[in-house]
Amino acid sequence: MDELNVPYDGPVTNVSHYYPFVTREHAVDDNKLSIYKKILSTKEQVHRNAIIYIHIPYCRSICTYCHCYKIFLPQNKDVKGILDSYIANIFKEADLYGQMEYIGNLDFKYIHIGGGTPSLMTSEQIERLITKVKKKLNINYTIPINFEGEVRTLNDKNKINVLKELGTSRISFGVQSFNECVRKLCNLQPTYEDILNLIETLRARHCSVNIDLLYGLPHQTMEVLESDLYKAIELKIDSIDYYRVNIYPHIRLFLKYRHTHPEILDERHKYLMYKKIINTLTNNGYIQKSDELFNLKDAPYSAIKEAINHSGNEMFDVLPLGASSNGLINNVSIKNAPVSSYVDKLHGQGFPIIRLYKFSDDDIYTHMALRGLTRSLRLSKKNVYYNDFLKKYRNVLATLKEYKLIQETKDEIKLTKKGILWHQNIQLDFLTTEQKRAMKKMSNDKQLYDKILTNGEN
Repeated sequence: MDELNVPYDGPVTNVSHYYPFVTREHAVDDNKLSIYKKILSTKEQVHRNAIIYIHIPYCRSICTYCHCYKIFLPQNKDVKGILDSYIANIFKEADLYGQMEYIGNLDFKYIHIGGGTPSLMTSEQIERLITKVKKKLNINYTIPINFEGEVRTLNDKNKINVLKELGTSRISFGVQSFNECVRKLCNLQPTYEDILNLIETLRARHCSVNIDLLYGLPHQTMEVLESDLYKAIELKIDSIDYYRVNIYPHIRLFLKYRHTHPEILDERHKYLMYKKIINTLTNNGYIQKSDELFNLKDAPYSAIKEAINHSGNEMFDVLPLGASSNGLINNVSIKNAPVSSYVDKLHGQGFPIIRLYKFSDDDIYTHMALRGLTRSLRLSKKNVYYNDFLKKYRNVLATLKEYKLIQETKDEIKLTKKGILWHQNIQLDFLTTEQKRAMKKMSNDKQLYDKILTNGEN
């Protein structure tokens, strides 16, 4: 089969979820913080497009597969009071950024609110958060908002009405699988009936329905996957983010099921699942917009992920607000402190950053490959860095063309259907040995990631 005629021994894990490789070695010190503040105090000569990312880390229950930063809140905790205090600190952080010359020159195109569980907020808190953050950052125009929620806490007419009034263009929620056994292993609390009720509520308010599904979960056979796919098709879901389960040594999924459910570590199994997902959805009216996003033809579509993945003509800045959020400001990758030290740093050093890394030109080109070409599946030739990207990776691109993994048009280079299936391996082709070592270091798991170092060099 042509799809197996590739320069790889076999499928590998996802690289781009680790990139940029900002580790403890990039911890913030007074000198780095001073340089960052100087960058923020400098007004750019041209406007740059940007996204605001707000992280709400709190959860009422913890899903076993989740690798995102989150804080468990038991039932006896005062959720509203905790969120009020947390939101007040986000306002302080936004206020600090709003006073910076560089930030004042950004053209904000999207707000993305993720978590955690953002839908734990009340409708009043949501309205206050979005309205005040925009005011602090001197945004006096309407911009599209992407809001992530949990099935039960999102099914609130007031919240959905408020989100629509504020300009929310995309409300998404996690389903992961419709299979009862899989959901139980993943500690997913909402029932199938809860999911249907939320879909009904959203559609009654003329909202598009956008869900997250996962593949590579414990007990998720090909038959279970196929059932999930056809259930989503039957429900006419507008867009589906179909995420691959990434196994990190610290997550509960790995700790609990690595011996009893070895399929979660089987990359070949996940490769075949991904192929099934692409074929089934595209044969049933869906268009693949990125490595993970499938949009029903003629359904509303938000381009926020294309902006985050930098597949267009430029790299968007990402302004991070909230504990443990990640951002990219003027080619500086930053990571905020976790909740335990977020407030102290915010009121002490000013910006609550714990890690900071200034991109070199080579880092920018790698970013284009990992976040643009191999995630959004294409890279525009109008990108301001395209010619330098082409010069750096000419040999890599020639090999990919030889194996029919990419193709070139007048306006862009893009992955072929075969290339999409192997996009995770292709990501490794753009990394140096040093970058592969950094990725392995971030994993801390020898069994899973030793093979990364032997999968080619450039």
